[in-house]
Amino acid sequence: MTDKMIKKTEVSASKVVVDEHVEMREASAPKPPKNRKIMALLIAAIAVLTAILVGSSIYNTPTNRLNRHLDMANKYLEATDYEQAVVEFDKVIEIDPMYADAYLGKAKAYVGLDNYDMAVDTLETGYLAIPEDAVMKAALTDIYMEIVEDSGEGKTYQEKLEIYDRLIELEGQNEDVLSGLEKCLEQYINVLLKEEKADEVRKLVDKYKDILAGTDFDTFLAQVEMRLREIGYSSLLSAMQELIVAENYDRANELVQTQDYQDMIASLQEGESYYYGERDQNGKRDGMGIAVVSGHYGAYYYYGSWSAGVKSGQGTAVSLTPEYTISPYGLYTGMWENDLPNGQGEERYQVIQSELEEDTGRYSLYRGFFRDGLYHGEIYIEVIWWDELRSYRGTAEDGVWKLLSDVEDGEAVILQCESEDSSGMWCDIEDNKDNGVAWLLPSSYWEESETD
Repeated sequence: MTDKMIKKTEVSASKVVVDEHVEMREASAPKPPKNRKIMALLIAAIAVLTAILVGSSIYNTPTNRLNRHLDMANKYLEATDYEQAVVEFDKVIEIDPMYADAYLGKAKAYVGLDNYDMAVDTLETGYLAIPEDAVMKAALTDIYMEIVEDSGEGKTYQEKLEIYDRLIELEGQNEDVLSGLEKCLEQYINVLLKEEKADEVRKLVDKYKDILAGTDFDTFLAQVEMRLREIGYSSLLSAMQELIVAENYDRANELVQTQDYQDMIASLQEGESYYYGERDQNGKRDGMGIAVVSGHYGAYYYYGSWSAGVKSGQGTAVSLTPEYTISPYGLYTGMWENDLPNGQGEERYQVIQSELEEDTGRYSLYRGFFRDGLYHGEIYIEVIWWDELRSYRGTAEDGVWKLLSDVEDGEAVILQCESEDSSGMWCDIEDNKDNGVAWLLPSSYWEESETD
């Protein structure tokens, strides 16, 4: 019995050991989750988070961000909210400094704000970043042109010329640029000439003469040279003006014989003139002024009204001829148009009667209507003879006298004497043409007459 009990006991002890190993194995093995739904939710959450992260990454790519800011900028621009448009365009430029449309849009917004300086800065920055962009270059040229032409009233001529200097760098052959530069330069030079700043004028001429070569600037330069010489002769012309106003022609004759006046006249080419007086904003003779003119029959002085660079209105022209002792001076006083006597006026000459030979006389007065320097209509005439003064009348049309008698030996009466005991004035009918103030007619007139 005892043996049986021992064996049973051994068996029981072995079972205990096995059970302990089983429990240990069971304790070390992983246990399945209690709720499979929790696991499914976690997997789904991870998937959603991954999708969000991927979507956010795509949404915030530089291209997408640029397009969103560009759309907003254009909407603000269309709504005239220019300040916000600038903010959005700046964000676009920050993302892509080479994006041309952003610079163009930003500049447009600044124009909407009337801030042209910032608009220019924006386009200059864009052009520096993208110099090959033709649209950017054109926009920069256009805004500079707008500033200097339409918005440049408050700018000085120096500031305008600085803008044109930049435009020449951008578009040196642009006709609008060259034309605008030429106009601006002419106006500025006229101001400087009026202020008698000859040195500054010459500096500007030297700087731009090659740039503007081939334009009307060459003609203007010739006029500038004339104006520079005029500055030197202004005191002589002013003194002559005072004598003409005072009708002191004897003293005027004394002046023209001095070396200064002789040098002034000698420096003129035929058809040229020096002027002293009022001018318009473009430098043309306009208002009251005096000029010495080198004409076909010698120099003469004109003082009176000018318009658009030519004699126009009331004025007096004086021919000073002290070397002719019989008739030291002549003059025309009356209406002018297109540089010639046109309208009512009178042509007078000083005649020294004591110098006349017996049976000779000289015309001293023509009063009536003039057309382009020629007698036109009824003309009253006075002739100083060696022994008396006689008056006559005649009628002319464009410098041709109406014949008052039949032709005899190629001559006919053209003027009727108002004295009952005197006959009329005869004229060779072949010479009956071009009657007028001969010394005021331009050389071109006489050249055409000789050709005819």
